[in-house]
Amino acid sequence: MKLSLSSLFLLVLFSFQGNAQMPVLKIKTANTQQESVNLQKLNIDVQITGNIAKTVMTMTFYNNSNRVLEGELTFPMPEGVTISRYALDINGKMR
Repeated sequence: MKLSLSSLFLLVLFSFQGNAQMPVLKIKTANTQQESVNLQKLNIDVQITGNIAKTVMTMTFYNNSNRVLEGELTFPMPEGVTISRYALDINGKMR
């Protein structure tokens, strides 16, 4: 059963691949131009109970500059999806 459930999950995942978009972090630079910053690490944990799926995404971005940067995270989601929690871990502190 575990193998078939995993296969079903992969089938569903790849069937939505055409519509899926990755999160993007835009950084505001000193001269107001914006540049895209790539994700360094992305972990996804999905727990399915009945017809409800709980998905936890942990995204890790790395600032390789020597200054504090301000950014805007764009996270596209399909219709009908709701966010129940959101937190930022900045240097080990949840904010």
